[in-house]
Order: sequence, then C-alpha cells, then structure tokens
Amino acid sequence: MKLGIVSPSAPLQNTKERSERFEKGIQALTAHGYQHELSAHAQDSLSFYSAPPEERAMDLSLMYERTDTDALLAGGGGYSAIHLLPLLDFKKAQRSGKMLVGYSDISILQNALYKKTGIPQLSAPMPASGMDECDEYSWACFTALLSQKTWTAPSLEFGEFVKGSEMAGRIVGGNLRSVMHLLGTPYEPEWEGAIFMWEEVGEGTHRIDRALHQLALAGILDKIAGMVVGQVTVSEEASFFDGKRLDTKKRIFEILTPYHFPVLYTESFGHAGSRRLSFPIGGTISANREHIVFSY
Repeated sequence: MKLGIVSPSAPLQNTKERSERFEKGIQALTAHGYQHELSAHAQDSLSFYSAPPEERAMDLSLMYERTDTDALLAGGGGYSAIHLLPLLDFKKAQRSGKMLVGYSDISILQNALYKKTGIPQLSAPMPASGMDECDEYSWACFTALLSQKTWTAPSLEFGEFVKGSEMAGRIVGGNLRSVMHLLGTPYEPEWEGAIFMWEEVGEGTHRIDRALHQLALAGILDKIAGMVVGQVTVSEEASFFDGKRLDTKKRIFEILTPYHFPVLYTESFGHAGSRRLSFPIGGTISANREHIVFSY
C-alpha cells in the first residue's frame, strides 16, 4: 500500500526535534511494509503552518487525483488545518474514494471530509506525531483498518465501561478541541445517534470542563448515543487549583452523570504512550464487555 504524505497543518521539519521524529516515523512506516510519496509542499515551513492555505489544499487535491496512492497520510498535526476547509475540493475527494489518515488537528479535516463526502476517515498516528512510538498491537489495528476495513479486539484490551455495558453506532470526533472548532459551521458533525470518541492533550481540567458544558448547552449530549473518552493529558501547570491537584477523569464523569448514554473509558488512543489505536471517523463501533469492533 502506498500513502501520499501531506502537511495540512504545522511544518514537519521546522525544528531538529520534529524533523527527527518525522524521519523516525517514516522509517517505522517503511518497516511495516508501506510505501510513501511526499506532496510538493510537505516539507515546507512558513510559520506555524507549513505553507499558504492554497498550496496545502492543492497538495491534497493532487494526491486525490493520483492513481498510484491508496490513501492520504498527514505527516503531523498543529493548529492550522482549519485554514483549508473553504478551499478543499470535496467532490474530487469523494470521487477518489481515499481516506485522510491522521489525528489531533487533522480531526478538523476528517470530520468535514466525512460530512461532505460520506467517506470514512482514519484517526491514527502520524509520522511526526507518535508513529515511531507505536507498539505492534497499534500497528496491527492500523493495518487491519486500512486494508481490511475492520478490527476486532477483546474489550479488556481496549478499555472499560464506566456507564452502561454496550454501545453501537456511527463514530464522530477525534481531538476534542479540534472538533469544538467545527461547532456552528457547515462542517459540524451530525450528532444524532452518533458515538462521540475524543481525546485531548495539554489542556487544563477547567477547559475540558468548559468544553463539555458547551456541548451540553448546544444540545449535543442529548443527541449522541454513546461516548468513548480516550487519553486526556492535562498540562502540569493547569492540573492544580488553590494548591490542590484536580482529578480530570473524575470531573469528566461527574459532568456526564445526568446523561443516559453509555460511556467507555480508554487509554488506548491519544497523544501519549506506545498504545495508540486507530478508529474510523464515519465508520462504526460495536462494543460490549466482551469485544469491540471497528468497521466501515
């Protein structure tokens, strides 16, 4: 399988550390049998984004046109994927049938692409953002979803139910902060009956609290059919209030208590560690206390 590498957000090689991580990620990708092709501006560095929005959008467009690549892989995340939304050629993306693979800031593009094209997108590690740290279990999940469109595992290998004991439905989500930026836009996910899977990194407990309350006020928590909470890595600076350490996980579940949908908690996807599982945005999840199945 050949992946076309694009850089829709931050530069991939603007610092020595990020450049080294990207190269290690590419090595890991190659070691697991994948070929790759870099887009024209994948290695550019302009500011906190890799290239002007028009050039980044063109890179995606050209990768959708190519017949020698099977999917697009974002090289890394960042803070500027949202620039591309008014510039993307959704019809071309739909005709190609190709997924965009990535996570973090790339969640913005993935949810928009799924909504506008109906084609599931794969939330998964990226070369500059954790791919070299993945364990073989994570690679098995990545490969199964890319090539076989399904992945099954024992629930205990994935996480635990903290509310309810089963869930099934269409997946939306990715990075919490990124998805929140889509609210009120034409690219906002369709929430009714969906399973909201999310993770977050570097935010304070108070900001996660505020985001969940915004989702509640927007009526979204009344619409979804379930939630999967992934890794929530709180910054050390923001983990204290009045000298006391805040329990972020406890606070999340306190907010969710009034709602009747099932909640599954897992450390198996997110920004940290070696266990970084993939899941299909726009695909489905079926989970109970025995097994979990992703498919599309």
